[in-house]
Amino acid sequence: MGVTVVLVLAAAVTAAHLVVGRSYTALENAQVAEDMRRAVGSIAAELASLDRTVHAWAARDVSYALYQEGKTAFLEADQIDAAFQINRLNLIACLDTDGVILFAMGFDLVTGQRLELNPVMRRLLESSSGLTRHVVVNDVVKGLVTVGGIPMLMSSRPITASDRTGPIRGTLVMGRTLPGPLLDRLAATTHLGLHAPDDVVVPSAVRQRLAASTEDIPIAIEPLGEDQIAGFATMGNVAGNGMVILRSVLPREIHSVGRLAMTYLTVTLVIAGLIYGVVLILLLEHRVISRPAQWSRQVAATGTPGSAMLLPTTPGHDELPNLSSRMSTISDWITATVRKRWTTGARAMDHLAAMDAATEGIAILNTEGRYVYLNVAYAVIFGHRDPNGLVNCSWRAQFDDAEASRLDEAAFIPLATTGRWCGDARGQRPDGDIVEIDLSLTSLPEKGIICICRDVTEVNHARRERELLEMELRQSQKLEAVGTLASGVAHEFNNILTSILGFTHLTRKALPHDHAAQKSLDKVESASHHAAHITGSLLTFTYKDQADRSPVDLRDVMHDAVAMLQPVLPASIELDVKIPAESIWSEADGRQIQQVLVNLTVNARDAMQDGGRLQLTLQSSEADMGECLIVVRDMGAGMADDVQKRLFEPFFTTKPRGHGSGLGLAVVHGIVRDHGGAIQVDSEPGRGTAITVTLPRISAPAEMTFA
Repeated sequence: MGVTVVLVLAAAVTAAHLVVGRSYTALENAQVAEDMRRAVGSIAAELASLDRTVHAWAARDVSYALYQEGKTAFLEADQIDAAFQINRLNLIACLDTDGVILFAMGFDLVTGQRLELNPVMRRLLESSSGLTRHVVVNDVVKGLVTVGGIPMLMSSRPITASDRTGPIRGTLVMGRTLPGPLLDRLAATTHLGLHAPDDVVVPSAVRQRLAASTEDIPIAIEPLGEDQIAGFATMGNVAGNGMVILRSVLPREIHSVGRLAMTYLTVTLVIAGLIYGVVLILLLEHRVISRPAQWSRQVAATGTPGSAMLLPTTPGHDELPNLSSRMSTISDWITATVRKRWTTGARAMDHLAAMDAATEGIAILNTEGRYVYLNVAYAVIFGHRDPNGLVNCSWRAQFDDAEASRLDEAAFIPLATTGRWCGDARGQRPDGDIVEIDLSLTSLPEKGIICICRDVTEVNHARRERELLEMELRQSQKLEAVGTLASGVAHEFNNILTSILGFTHLTRKALPHDHAAQKSLDKVESASHHAAHITGSLLTFTYKDQADRSPVDLRDVMHDAVAMLQPVLPASIELDVKIPAESIWSEADGRQIQQVLVNLTVNARDAMQDGGRLQLTLQSSEADMGECLIVVRDMGAGMADDVQKRLFEPFFTTKPRGHGSGLGLAVVHGIVRDHGGAIQVDSEPGRGTAITVTLPRISAPAEMTFA
C-alpha cells in the first residue's frame, strides 16, 4: 500500500512538473521571440534612416552636375570626414553607369580615421549585381550584406537630379557596419544585449533551425544554462553571400520564477500525498486488512504443505465467509488436478527426452508453418547449435527460395491430401553450405506437421562417386572392347590397302604416262591413301598407333585444314578464321591435329542447320611458353547437360541413323589426350557451342629461328 501511495505521488509530481514546466518554457520562449522581433525592428528602422541619407545625397542638382562631368573631387575634401561622422557612416562609394568605381572610402567612427576600401567590398561593388546597377530613377536596394564575415547595413540609389529625373549618372552606395557603435546604440535603445556572432558563437544546430524556418523573421531560442537564454534571429542578405544572425543574451527571469513555482508545488503535493497515504493506510488496516490476516493465520495453522487441508470458516455477514467456503472447494480441486497433471507431465517429459536423444532430426510445425519444437539433431543438420533459436521461425528459412517453392508443390500439396509425404530435399545452412536430407512429413489434423529428417549428404556423395567409378569402369571396358575390334579391323584393312596400292603402282608402270587410265589410277591411289588415313585414326583411337610427332607451327596446320574445309561448307555458313601473325609451335602430329580440326568443324556444320557464323581461332595463353588454344565456336542449337556428359563416348551420336558413326569426337578426344592436351566444352541449348582444345606449347626450333 505504501508503495502504491508513493507511485501515485510521484506520478502527480511528474505530471505537475511537465505541465507547469512546459507552460513557463512556452512563456519564456514567447518573451525572447518578442524581444528578438523588437531588435530586428530597430535594425530595420536604422536601415530606413540610412536609406533616407542616401536618398538625400543622390538627388542633389550640384552633385548631379559634377557627376555628369565625371568629377568627384568634392567628395575627397576635408568635409567628407565630417559627413562620415555626422551621418554615422562607415562606407561611401560612387560608381558610374558602367559599374566603374569613381570614389570609394571607408571610415572608422571610433578613431575618426579614413580606411582603405576592403578588397572583399571592392569586389562586391565591382560585381554586376543589383546592388550597384539601377535601371530606373526610383530604384533602391537596401538591406544587409556580409563583407569579410562582418555584417553591414547598406543602401544604394541611382544618382539623379533633385526632381528625380534622368538620365541616371551613376550609383551612390552608403553603409554602416553593424558590430561596434551602431550595435551598441541599438542595444541601449532596445535594452537588449545584442551581438552579431560569428560561426564559433552560433551552434550548428541553431543555424540549421534558422535555415529551415519558413517565418518572415526566422528566430531560434537556445538556453545557455540555468541563468541565461539566447535568442537568435536571421536577417536577409541582399548580396546573397550568406545570412546575418543577430544574437541577444537575456537573463532567465521567467525560468527562475517557474522553478520556484514548481518547487512550491512539489512540496505541497508531497505533504498532501503523505497525509492522504497515512489516513488511507489506517482505514484499510482497520476495515479490510486485519480480518483476512487473521483468517490467513488460521489457514496456516491447519496443516502442512502436501497434506489435505480443512480450511477454517470465518463468521460474519460480509464477503469473507463466502470466500472461505469457495477456497475450500478450490483447494480440493487443485489437489486432484495437480496429482493428475503430475502423472501426465512425467510421461510427456519422458517422450521429450526420447525425442531430444534421437539421432534423426525431429521438429513440430504449427498450422502457420512455424517451429514449435525441434530437437538438437534437427538444429545441427541445418547448421544451428541451439534449437531454441529456431522456435517460432518459419521452415522456409532453412531452404532457398527455389527449393521452398518446389516443396510447396511436391510435398505440401500431397500432404494436405494423403496426410503423409516422403522424399528428398536440399536445405541451406547459414554459412551457405547445401545439406541433402531424407525428409518425412506427417500431418496432424488442425494441429500442425511432424517433420523427421536425416542428413544424407555424405551418403549421396559416396553413392555418386561409386556411380562415377562404375561408369568409368564400363567406359573403359567398352573402349577396350571397341579398341580390340577396331585394331583388328584396321590391320586387316591395311593389308587390303597395301595390296590395292601395290597393284595400282604396278599398273601405273605398265601403262604409258599419257594413257587415259592414269587419271583413274590417280583417284584410286588418292582414295587408298585417304582410307589409310582413316585406318590411322582408328589406331589412334585405340592407342595402338604411335603418332609421328615433331615440332609444327599450328598456323600451317590451321591453313591446311581451312583449305580442306572450304569446299564442304554450305553457302549459308560464314567461316571466320582468326590466326595470329606470330608462330605458335607445338610438339604434335600435324596430320592428327588437322583431323581434330576437321572433325570438330564438320560437327559444328551439322549443328548449324539454319546457317550462321562458324569461327575458328588459334591463340596462345598469356604466360610465356604456356599453352596453345584452338577454339571452334558455332551458332548452332547447342547441347543439354546430359548430351555433354556423353559427348566423347564411342558410337554415341545425336544424328539420325545413317548420318554419323559416333566415332568422330571419340577420335578427337583420343588424339588430344595422346598429345597431353585437354578439351573444354561450353554449350547451352539455343546458344551454340564452343569447344576449346588445349595443347602444350614449345619454343621455335633452332633451325626455324631467325635473327
